[in-house]
Amino acid sequence: MTYSILAKEGDNYAVATVTASVCVGAFVPHVFPNIGGVATQGFYTNRLYAQKVKEKLVEGLSADAALSYAINADDNREYRQIIVLDQNGSTSGFTGCHNDADAGMICDKNIAVAGNRLHSHAVLENMLEGYQLKEGDLVLRLINALECGFKAGGDRKGACSIAIKVVNMKKSPIDLRIDYGDQEHIFSMVKALYQRYLDDSFQSFLNAIPTDGFYSKAGLNK
Repeated sequence: MTYSILAKEGDNYAVATVTASVCVGAFVPHVFPNIGGVATQGFYTNRLYAQKVKEKLVEGLSADAALSYAINADDNREYRQIIVLDQNGSTSGFTGCHNDADAGMICDKNIAVAGNRLHSHAVLENMLEGYQLKEGDLVLRLINALECGFKAGGDRKGACSIAIKVVNMKKSPIDLRIDYGDQEHIFSMVKALYQRYLDDSFQSFLNAIPTDGFYSKAGLNK
């Protein structure tokens, strides 16, 4: 169904995800500056997990404790899959027993990957390797992680929507998504979108508007 990656790099909190259905960016990926992140997916995705987890991360709970709080409140947790990243870079995950048999996750310091309806566990291993190659900036490495997962078999039903989010208190958010595209072009489409995002004129605009850490910003030197 879906495979995702959560990562923390310095003050950046990031998530990227791809699936065989449309509009993955509306449901799965959630990141919060100086707080952490969530990728919530599974047989019946519960997007409300993100808010439950955020509540507890804001209180200072660990990724593991925040995750437990969210899933324990859900009577149908066994249909869900979720990975969580906290402010300290600790990660945690849960895969309910009613998900596809080919579901799994890898949770390490500052990074976690998870997927269901996968071709094999190699999808997750390749995602980690693709991210850790350290080629390109954070966004390009997130895209590379998903593309490496796809090349290892990915979601058995293919890939038609993708989303990447990066947040930082001092910067405008990066929120890229392709809500529908054919799997032969979905990765090149999001790379092309990112190049548009990096355009000098758009970056000048982003550098002049408020951020999470500067509510009243209006201009490059204000």
